[in-house]
Amino acid sequence: MITTSLGAPSLRLARMVLPLLAGGVVIWFGAQSVADLDPALIWQAFATIHWAQWAMAALCIWISFAAIGRYDETWHRILGTKTPPRLARQTGMAAVAVGQTVGFGAVTGGLVRWQCLPAVPVSQTAKVSAAGAASFLNAWAIYAAVALIHLDIIAMDWIALITAGVIVTAYLGRRFLPDPAEMARLFIFTGTDLCFAAAALYLLMPSGVDVPFSVMLAGFILALGMGLITNIPAGAGVLEVTLLGLLAPTDAAPIFAGLCAFRIVGYLGPALIAMIWLIGQKLRPTPTTTNGPGEWDLLSQHGALQQGGGRTWFIGYPLGLKVALGGPAGLPPRGTLGAYKINPQSAAHLRGKGWQVGRIASEAVIDPATWAPQGRPYARLRRMMKKAQTAGVTVTQTDTPPIAQMTQIATQWAKANKGERGFSMGRYEPSYIAAQKVFLIHQGTNLIGFITFQEHGDQWSLDLMRSGDVQVNGAMHLAVATAITQAASLGIARVSLAAVSDCHLTFGCAITAKTDGLLQFKQSFRPAWIPLYHAAPNRLLFAITLGAVTWAIQRPIARSWQSFALKFTTRYETPHPYPAE
Repeated sequence: MITTSLGAPSLRLARMVLPLLAGGVVIWFGAQSVADLDPALIWQAFATIHWAQWAMAALCIWISFAAIGRYDETWHRILGTKTPPRLARQTGMAAVAVGQTVGFGAVTGGLVRWQCLPAVPVSQTAKVSAAGAASFLNAWAIYAAVALIHLDIIAMDWIALITAGVIVTAYLGRRFLPDPAEMARLFIFTGTDLCFAAAALYLLMPSGVDVPFSVMLAGFILALGMGLITNIPAGAGVLEVTLLGLLAPTDAAPIFAGLCAFRIVGYLGPALIAMIWLIGQKLRPTPTTTNGPGEWDLLSQHGALQQGGGRTWFIGYPLGLKVALGGPAGLPPRGTLGAYKINPQSAAHLRGKGWQVGRIASEAVIDPATWAPQGRPYARLRRMMKKAQTAGVTVTQTDTPPIAQMTQIATQWAKANKGERGFSMGRYEPSYIAAQKVFLIHQGTNLIGFITFQEHGDQWSLDLMRSGDVQVNGAMHLAVATAITQAASLGIARVSLAAVSDCHLTFGCAITAKTDGLLQFKQSFRPAWIPLYHAAPNRLLFAITLGAVTWAIQRPIARSWQSFALKFTTRYETPHPYPAE
């Protein structure tokens, strides 16, 4: 029932009706300005758009949607949905492609996310959609203020007022907002989306349109916002009328033709691709994430599970190439170009199928039930452990990790090691370690480091080893030894200390030389060494995929940016160990 007061029902109705009325008014007034356009002239201008313009515009739209995907990935990480990043990006791109075409983007996008992410609760998908839409509009408001100033519509002083309004809005919604670094990342993704979408429109303009890109960008930002606010499907009419009104061209036909081309590249094309992808998602069987190997913990950071040969495989995408990480004996899913760190059984099977196979690493494995650091072979281990104990180091397992302290330790480690690596190596994130076994390293009452183990069934796998600015010789030895003893008491059948590169490939020698210290550390526990292999259908793909995996592990560009950010943000910070809680 609609009440006369400003109650919830009337407010909801107003929020639905007013934007539509505003859109209708804009279209009605704008229609007067385009009523005299000659369809023949529009078609004539449309026909002059060169195929290279279409191709360049399509590339810009792809970059724009890639930024949108990163936007969704960021919000999934902030809200802790544990959605694989690649799936989060793909779902976000599909949600926006469908939502911007159908209209009511937040609702439509929420339905798309709900259909594509059955493992995520409805409340979480709704939060991702709502938070994404709200934060996008907040960022858009700042860009729109700059656009209004550039077009001389408002004075410079107004930008302070608009920015203050955005900050107040952010403050009121602080319960759902990320830290400043995440907010900056979302702001950059919004700008990337807007700039490249405007670039696509600019590139599609027929010859004879003499509008500077800065003016086109400013007009597009304002016109797009008007279309989003009205919630009219695809902003139909609102985008065109608003942009024509802002640009005020002497000849509107060529610009209108460019807008029609933009509708095809920026709206129709992405919507069709998204629908095809959505159909594929519904037809593809969804593998379960239970009872999998330790590598499956990495799903929260990259990759996806796929079915192949009746088995489930972890698939990563280093440099966009489809590569399996580990996996059972058998052929990987169709289209897989390589298989990294597979065991001897899988390697033998793929070699029998004609694949190129090469040994790349060795995994250190321990049987906790029979492991005891006694006798001469363990002399070095006992010596290192005693050094740590003499320095007052203790190791404890915890089910309630002190996230703030661990985050500081991880930040110090990343700064000292020039960023965190990736692909087969986990990166520290609070949500990532939530399901892992965590062992804290204290010196007295101060936390100085920690290690984590991936836990699946009766197997543990060493994952993160992080030490802060305060380092004590033997502390990591003591931590791993404590974890092995704890695993034995819990009946764990197998503890993996992870893999070390070895020199069975010519170009592996340089890598192996850099891991001598790690090899010596793991060898002190006297593990059994199991060879690991890389495989690909032929020699060329073997080299390409192994190179792509190496790049994805080292992450040179991402680590450079992370290292720079850490140096900048911690320049004036006084390092200090956190006391134990």
